[in-house]
Amino acid sequence: MNNKNNNSTYKKPGSPAITSSAADIQATSLTVKWTPPADNGGSSITAYRVVILNESSEIKNVYITDPGTTSLPVGGLARDTNYTVKVFARNAVFEGLAGEKAMKTKYEGVPATVEIYDLPSEVTNDTITLKWRKPKNNGRVITQYTVYQRIVTDGRQGEWNRLKSITDISVRELKVMLEKGKVYEFVVTATNELGESFKEDGKIKRVKASGIPAAVEMSDIPSEVTGNTITLKWGEPQSHGREITQYTVYQRIVTDGQPVEWDKLQTITNVSVRELEVKLEKGKEYEFVVTATNAYGESSKDEGNSKRVKAIGGMLCNRRTLEHSPRLSA
Repeated sequence: MNNKNNNSTYKKPGSPAITSSAADIQATSLTVKWTPPADNGGSSITAYRVVILNESSEIKNVYITDPGTTSLPVGGLARDTNYTVKVFARNAVFEGLAGEKAMKTKYEGVPATVEIYDLPSEVTNDTITLKWRKPKNNGRVITQYTVYQRIVTDGRQGEWNRLKSITDISVRELKVMLEKGKVYEFVVTATNELGESFKEDGKIKRVKASGIPAAVEMSDIPSEVTGNTITLKWGEPQSHGREITQYTVYQRIVTDGQPVEWDKLQTITNVSVRELEVKLEKGKEYEFVVTATNAYGESSKDEGNSKRVKAIGGMLCNRRTLEHSPRLSA
C-alpha cells in the first residue's frame, strides 16, 4: 500500500529539449544533444531513450542508463535524408513524452564510421592486429586513419588514448601490444577535409588479454633450517584475466650444486590456502617452487621464483658443540 501511495505522487517527466545544431549533422551521422526536462515529475531522471526514425521506419532505439549523459553520436545513416529524432526522459516510475526534432543529413560530410573486423573478444598473445575496412568518404577524400585505445577497469571505461595516426590510407591495419590481465577497447576513425568520423558505440571493439597466471612468489623461506619440517608460504599471483583454480607445490633435490627433476608434492584446489608444511631429511639440500593454474594453463616453474633450502640438522650441531665443550673435557 505504501509503495502504491508513493508512486501515485509521481508524474511523467516533461520532454527533453533537443539542442542539436547544423554543426552536429554530417552526411551519414549526427550527434543528438538535449537538455533535461524542466519538470522531472517529482522524481530524479534516471535514464533517457533516443529514437531515430526515417518516415515510419525505426532506425535506432538507444537506451541510456547514465542520467548525466545528454548527447549521443549516431552513425550508419543515409546521406541527404530526412530523419525524425526523439528523446524521452524517464524517472523512477514513468517515461515521459518525447522531445522531437526533424533533421536532414548532408550530401557531403565527415567519413562514415570505421568498422574493425576479425577481432576476437579474448586473446592469449601479447599482441593483436587491428584490421578495418575503408568507410564511405561521404564526398571528400579520406586523408588519415586514427587508432584509439582505452582501458576498461571493473566495467568502467577510461579516457581514449590515441595510439597512431596513419596518413598512408592504403594501410588499414595496426599491431598493438597488450598487457595480460587487462581489458581494452579499440576504435578507428577516418578523417577527410570536413573532419573526423565518430567513435560510435556500435563500432567500438572490446578485447580481453588473458593468459596463464604470473609466476608465484614464495615469502619468508630461510636458506637453512635445523628442524625436520619447513612451512612454505606464497602470495596470490596475478591471474591474468582468468580465475586461479589450483596451486601445485614442487620439490627437487640438489646434489653437489646440481638440481634433479621436479617432483610434485601436492595439488591444492582450495585456493584460499597458500601454505604447505613439508618434511625434510637432515643433510639434504632442496629446491621448492609453487605454480598457479587457470583455464589457460599453469604458470612457469622457471622464472627465478624457486627457493633453495638446506636441512642442516639442529640435533647434530648440538652434539658437536657438546663434544668440544671445555667444561665437559675437564
